[in-house]
Amino acid sequence: MVSDRQELENLSLPGTSPRSLFRNFGPGLLLMMTGIGTSHLLTAPAAGGRFEFALLWCIPVAYIFKYYGFEMAFRFTNATGRSMLDAYSTAPGKWPLWYVLITTIIQCALGQAGRLVATAAVCYAFFSVYLGLALPLSVYGVLLGIAAVAFILVGRYAVMEVVTKCLAGLLFVSTVGVYFVEPAPLSVFSNFVLVEIPGGSWLVIAAFLGLLPTGMDVSLQASEWGKAKKVGMGRIRDQLEQMGIAPKFDPMTSSKEDLSVDTLALPAHAREYCRRWFRIGELDFGFGHVVSFI
Repeated sequence: MVSDRQELENLSLPGTSPRSLFRNFGPGLLLMMTGIGTSHLLTAPAAGGRFEFALLWCIPVAYIFKYYGFEMAFRFTNATGRSMLDAYSTAPGKWPLWYVLITTIIQCALGQAGRLVATAAVCYAFFSVYLGLALPLSVYGVLLGIAAVAFILVGRYAVMEVVTKCLAGLLFVSTVGVYFVEPAPLSVFSNFVLVEIPGGSWLVIAAFLGLLPTGMDVSLQASEWGKAKKVGMGRIRDQLEQMGIAPKFDPMTSSKEDLSVDTLALPAHAREYCRRWFRIGELDFGFGHVVSFI
C-alpha cells in the first residue's frame, strides 16, 4: 500500500504551456479529422454547388446541438478512467452495447469500405496518375487497410497523434489560405442565422445534420482512444481500485455507481495530476471542435 501511494505521489505532471498542451492533444484531433471528411469535402461542396450559401445555417445548428454529446464522452473518460462503452455495459440487458455492435458491424461493412476506397482513390490519383507508379486501385486499398489495422493492433497512438497533428495543420492552413484567395461576400454570412430550405434540399440537409462534424458514434471511438492513452484517471484507475479508493468495475456485473471515483480521497498530487489531464482533454476537444467548424 505504501509503494502504491508513493507511486501516486511520483506521477509526472503534464505541462500547462501552449506547446505542452498541444503536444498532449489526441482524441480531440481524431474527432476533428474524422469530421473533416465526407461532410466537409463531399457534402459541403455539393450543397454549395446546388444551393450556393442557402444551407449555411445547418453548420452552426449541427455543431451546437452535437457539442454536448461529444464533450460528454471526453468528460466521462477523463473523470472516471472508463470509456463510454463501459458505461453502456451497466444498462439493463446491456442493450446499448447490442445497438453499438449492430450499427458498428453495418458501418464497418459499408462506411469504412467507402472511406477506404475514397482514400485509396486519392493515393491512386497522386502516385499512379501524377507520378506514373502503375499500381491498381485495389493495391492501395489493401495497403491502407493493413496500415490502419497495424496501427490499432500495435497501439502506437503517439505516432498517429503526431501524424494527425501534421495533417490537421496542413489542412487547416490550406483551407484558410484558399478562402482568402477568393473570399465569400460578407452579405452571405447572414445565411448562418437565416433558415432557408430550398426545394429539393431535404436530403442534403439530412446529410449535413447527420455528418457535421461527424456521426455521434465517433464519440465512442474518441472515448476508447482516451482510455487507451493511459494518462490521467485512465492511468491510475486500476491502481485506485486495487487500493480500495475507487470501486472495482467489472463490465459484466457492475452497476453505474461503480463507475464513479471520489477524487477527494486521492492524494493531493494525484488529484492535481488528474485535474490537469482533465483540463487537457477539455481543451483537446474544444480545439478540435472549433477548427473543424472553421
